[in-house]
Amino acid sequence: MTRVSVKEFRLSAQLLCLLVSLVFVPACTSSPTGPLHHPEFSLRNDALFGLPPQIESIDDIHRLSPAQESAFFEFFENRTQRKNPAHERVVDYMRLVLADFEYQDTTFTAQDTLARGQGNCLSLAILTTALAKLARVRVGYQLADSSPVYGLDGGIIVKGVHIRTVLYDKGWQHGENRLGLRAGSVRIDYFPSGSERFLSSISDQQYAARYYRNLAARALAQQNYARAYWLTVESMQNEPLSSDALNTLAVIYRRAGQPDMAEAIYQYGIANLADKLSMLKNYRYLLFQENRDSEVSGLSAQIEALDDPSPFYLYRAAHNFYNNRNYREAIRMYKKAIALAPYLHEARLGLSLSYYQLGDKRMAEKELHAAIERVHVPETRSLYQAKLLALGGQQNNKTQEAQHE
Repeated sequence: MTRVSVKEFRLSAQLLCLLVSLVFVPACTSSPTGPLHHPEFSLRNDALFGLPPQIESIDDIHRLSPAQESAFFEFFENRTQRKNPAHERVVDYMRLVLADFEYQDTTFTAQDTLARGQGNCLSLAILTTALAKLARVRVGYQLADSSPVYGLDGGIIVKGVHIRTVLYDKGWQHGENRLGLRAGSVRIDYFPSGSERFLSSISDQQYAARYYRNLAARALAQQNYARAYWLTVESMQNEPLSSDALNTLAVIYRRAGQPDMAEAIYQYGIANLADKLSMLKNYRYLLFQENRDSEVSGLSAQIEALDDPSPFYLYRAAHNFYNNRNYREAIRMYKKAIALAPYLHEARLGLSLSYYQLGDKRMAEKELHAAIERVHVPETRSLYQAKLLALGGQQNNKTQEAQHE
């Protein structure tokens, strides 16, 4: 009897990724007036954003350089390796080339991911797919329900969802089990947290849509609204009624000075889509800006009735306490935000600054060290390190003054 093997390969790292939701950090509606029967009513306004920029195709995203392909085939066709199934050889090659992989919250193509040795989990999924295509190995994609990861980027809250790649042995055609795996498969779990639960398999088109939405989120954070718009349109070619894409599109319209179009999209999404929390928050912010107070109150009631795991309400409250010089209350709220999201370096920095204002230099330095450990953007890390250096310098000066006395 042939033994059935289901294997799992985990890359060791610390964070999840794949940007999927965008929520503004607002200061603070009524129910929508009614569903719009077809979203194509006014989704597109190409003239507002000019000619589309050059956007990589899915084939381009997965294309490796000739040198990279040659290096892979040299390993893949090695006599020692050939005794193993093709999908396991792909995994073995990834273990080899990603031994020193560095997490960076940026989505790269397969070629750039391999050349840089950096990227997020979607970058790794793209690289896996590129190698699997060369090896003629079938690829599948899964979403996992795990503790979500939140971050700030250009005034926007981004939420990360866990994506995994599954490589299948060519010889197996059995149905999937309750974990979404087939016999003879290898699941590649990027940056596991240990609390993942299989949520659903996603199609090739949904996987592609997530790539373009990631790029759109980054362009939006950089205030490049035209590029963000066209990338969102590209994502919707693959997944037309994604709540994340509709939400992103509404944010783009609002920032581009088209609040009516943004509101129409929010109303449609809230009335028709299951995943609506981010839309509700962003719609509330739009109404708040327009001083539509009674509608803001109505929408706030809907939001409060939903389960919101985001730490940013606490973070925002802590920031307000800090600005009002209530540093002890700021510390209490920053700690609550960190309890929900230990990786949130912005909250660690706020905690450090609060301790500093209270004269507790030891705790200020400790939290600043903790913030630096959790930063993956080099510019931000350098800024934090400069603050730490300045803090250390102040402490040394006070020590020297005490010695002179």
